Amino acid sequence: EQYLDELEELASACDVKVVGRFLQKRSKPDPVFLIGSGKIQELALVRQVRKANLLIFDEELSGLQLKMIEEVTGCKVIDRTTLILEIFARRAKTREAKLQVELAQLKYRSNRLIGFGITMSRVIKKTISYLNNELENIKKVRNTQRSKREDSGIPRVSLVGYTNVGKSTLRNVLVDMYQNDKTLKKEEVLSQDMLFATLDTTTRTIELKDKRIVSLTDTVGFIQKLPHDLVESFKSTLEEVIFSDLIIHVADISSKNVIEELNCLDKTKILLLNKIDNVTKDNSFPLMEKKIEEIKAKYTNYQILIISAKNRFNIDELMDLIKKNLTVKTYDCKLLI
Repeated sequence: EQYLDELEELASACDVKVVGRFLQKRSKPDPVFLIGSGKIQELALVRQVRKANLLIFDEELSGLQLKMIEEVTGCKVIDRTTLILEIFARRAKTREAKLQVELAQLKYRSNRLIGFGITMSRVIKKTISYLNNELENIKKVRNTQRSKREDSGIPRVSLVGYTNVGKSTLRNVLVDMYQNDKTLKKEEVLSQDMLFATLDTTTRTIELKDKRIVSLTDTVGFIQKLPHDLVESFKSTLEEVIFSDLIIHVADISSKNVIEELNCLDKTKILLLNKIDNVTKDNSFPLMEKKIEEIKAKYTNYQILIISAKNRFNIDELMDLIKKNLTVKTYDCKLLI
């Protein structure tokens, strides 16, 4: 049910209206239809009654399964991975993001080619090789930029977390409130209430209260069952996180699955529970207090702060936490004035 909730959100992000859900419990997937042969007939009937023109499966389908399900149901069929790749293709803005998505799409499709022959396979392999080379060149440029930032001694802070938890909104607020160069044109990244609004890793500088400059990176969001080919393609982008001095994990406190969202807390120092405004809005605060205590008890190693990026609540306290967690580099020197 949880995965289907997320699948429904993914469908909405692709402007697809969901008219029904279909579940089956099986000990193992059917090699031809994924679901049982009897269930596929039932699905075909439900599809006609609901007047659906698209079936989205939560599990990855093989080329054979896709072909057979379409034949029996008389309807276009896609799986979760295809849907996610389609969203990424729509959201990609920079050349790098577009190349990464195209590479993931080609890798995924190449494993599902039925009856297209060796020639088509060669063409795809050639294109994959070209895209890999292009991304490698972009990676070299990023490494050079990263080396320059390291040489400058500017501490690096990364925002990570599930898609649509408010990372981009927070990044925009911090850059707006604590911009280190007021003469620069304010540039916002897209922040909307939808999955994968941000695909392109963006890095900007902000000024701490002690006048130190830090770089702030907003990253592509996580999601459950993220396609392997997509993770591979976006690896170079995600490397920004590995080289960070401080990782801030942003989670949606109003989400039903907030505990599941916190499974990747291995390197995080600060855990932000965002969207507290959504909780106070619908009078569910007593339940939320219990959830907050649960999270604090489970993640004792992390500094936890409740915020609302949208309403700028506790942002000043966040800046204090960032300052506290970034060590000040001092030097002994003699000056002749």
